[in-house]
Amino acid sequence: MRFGVVIGAAVFAAAVPFCGPALAEDVMRPSLAAESENPLALTPGEAAEILNGAVRSAANRRSVPAALLAAGTYVAPPPGAAYQTAPVDPAAPAAVPEAAPAPAGKVDLSDPATRMLASLPDEVEPYFDLYLYVSKAEAGPIAQHMFVYSRATDGTMSLLYDWPVSTGREKKEKTPSGRKTFTHTPEGSFKLDSKRFHKLWKSRAWNADMPWTMFFDLVENGGMSGLAIHAAGKGKISQLGRRASGGCIRLAPENAQFLFKKIQDEHAGFVPVFAMDGNSTNVMGEPARNADGSLQLTHGYRVLLHIEDYAGEHVPALSVASAAPAVIPANYSTR
Repeated sequence: MRFGVVIGAAVFAAAVPFCGPALAEDVMRPSLAAESENPLALTPGEAAEILNGAVRSAANRRSVPAALLAAGTYVAPPPGAAYQTAPVDPAAPAAVPEAAPAPAGKVDLSDPATRMLASLPDEVEPYFDLYLYVSKAEAGPIAQHMFVYSRATDGTMSLLYDWPVSTGREKKEKTPSGRKTFTHTPEGSFKLDSKRFHKLWKSRAWNADMPWTMFFDLVENGGMSGLAIHAAGKGKISQLGRRASGGCIRLAPENAQFLFKKIQDEHAGFVPVFAMDGNSTNVMGEPARNADGSLQLTHGYRVLLHIEDYAGEHVPALSVASAAPAVIPANYSTR
């Protein structure tokens, strides 16, 4: 998807309150045309999806929190990935509280970065420098969003991006082949499998394309998991921001492509091997150990994905989390 498409959609959403959906749509529509020479270009149907989604969300979308920009460490998003706040439930009050700076010496225990650090063993945390927090909650201030953080050597977490996602539908269903399944996205801490990054993958279970696939490094009941982060396919982009997948984490195509390349280009290194619980990988980040008690390490990506069914209390408004590992209360844990 080209940069102009998404910028145009943002302009459209901002213009609706002033000139109305009809006029804004007429002005915007040429920018949503597909580009035949671009392999990631929108089809007419996908363009209409984005346009219609902008109409539906324009009334609810809030502007980028001023505090995030004022913090000075906000990193400009890649093409098409402008900062987006969590969708607002039409039945809920229009205004969702934004985060206020934590008082000196205080830790915001509702902050996604703080929750990730509290859930992970201290000895494991320094091995990862890119953290992905996903709220799989059905509704709430941070529901169905991915927060991308960079970890500094002193443990400070800087919020880089906030993207809408779709996680599992959390239902008993049947696949197209008739196999019974539960469309569930598990909670826990996961690594990504550096050997299973694919620009395009085909889901046999759902007979669906999975562009920019990043599989979890996860063994479930003795077999490699089919769960992954990947781009939303045709007809699925408008579902971002709500539970809609078979269990994977869907991102907008431009965000998935950007994350895929960023991880491959910038975050290779040695990471701990996670311990096994029977014939499944431990999902609490517990490391496997050598005979002398040291951590078992393997080459992979220094990226940790944390998934939680947590609706949040507010949308993070600061690019730097106030908590470093040393100041998290010793008795606090999300596990």
